[in-house]
Amino acid sequence: MEPNAAAASPRGEIIVLGMHRSGTSAVTGALAAMGAYVGYPEELIATSWENPKGFFERIDARQLCDGFLHGANADWWRVAGFDAGAIPPSVVQSLRPALDGMMAKLNRRAVWALKEPRMCLLMPVFEAALHAPKTVFVARHPVEVAGSLKRRNAFALSVGLALWEVYTVRALTYIADKPHVLVSYPRLLRDPVAGIGRLATGLSALGVEGLKASKARGSIQADLQREQATDPALLAEMTPQQQRLWAALEEEEWPDPADLTISAQTLETLRAFEQERDAEGGIVFAVDAHKEGRGASARGPGLHTLPRRALARAARLYRQTTGVT
Repeated sequence: MEPNAAAASPRGEIIVLGMHRSGTSAVTGALAAMGAYVGYPEELIATSWENPKGFFERIDARQLCDGFLHGANADWWRVAGFDAGAIPPSVVQSLRPALDGMMAKLNRRAVWALKEPRMCLLMPVFEAALHAPKTVFVARHPVEVAGSLKRRNAFALSVGLALWEVYTVRALTYIADKPHVLVSYPRLLRDPVAGIGRLATGLSALGVEGLKASKARGSIQADLQREQATDPALLAEMTPQQQRLWAALEEEEWPDPADLTISAQTLETLRAFEQERDAEGGIVFAVDAHKEGRGASARGPGLHTLPRRALARAARLYRQTTGVT
């Protein structure tokens, strides 16, 4: 049954932010189990080898994020020179009807959750279509994130760490003065029941009603975590700023404001990486499916195979890799 369309101003707009590979899918899945609406199955990116339990990520949100980024000559990995305020007004205006349409679907529900890692970079654009959102920011050890990107996309560890820093700083800077809950992914994995309880309590304190933490028991599975930050040599790759950021976020504490600035070293790393990718055609492919001996049919919609130029070409590649029309 279609929900009551009269709920134009929902009691619970939940935005889940966090760097790619940070546990945002697991947290959004838990929120869905607790009663937050994320979308009909056909509206969500399908499960794949990347996320066998599901992404809980809307196809239209992914398309919107790609549109905004590509319209500014950026991409999920091309962020060194990106600023949401620099997106051409013509791009924002052209995508606004689709953004409003997606929000109209979500706002038919009293409580909903929207997750897309690229929104860490794009909340200044999305906020125009929101009423009173509450943000859940999910943080995972940056070395684990970088290791996952290395395995999936063949990124150097330094590049993955730099991307983690950019996404984290941009998201935290945006939510600093807004209602939010911090979730440490390792703490959640160590004790899922307690972690889900803290999440539900935190959202309740922000005015989100109706979530049932008991319904999410069993939704968090630690055995799906394939990266572990235990190698001293890899831990030494982190910059002092990244170490300080993570030390706070691991304990679900707010970082020192002095660390909420993207470092020059990180920007230099990303610029060099982007120049290298430009020389190779400006496309980033996921490699893990082939590494594990799976064919192209296993390459699900979560894969980031989109080029940085030409929105039309991006849309064509997106349809080819996902089957979305």
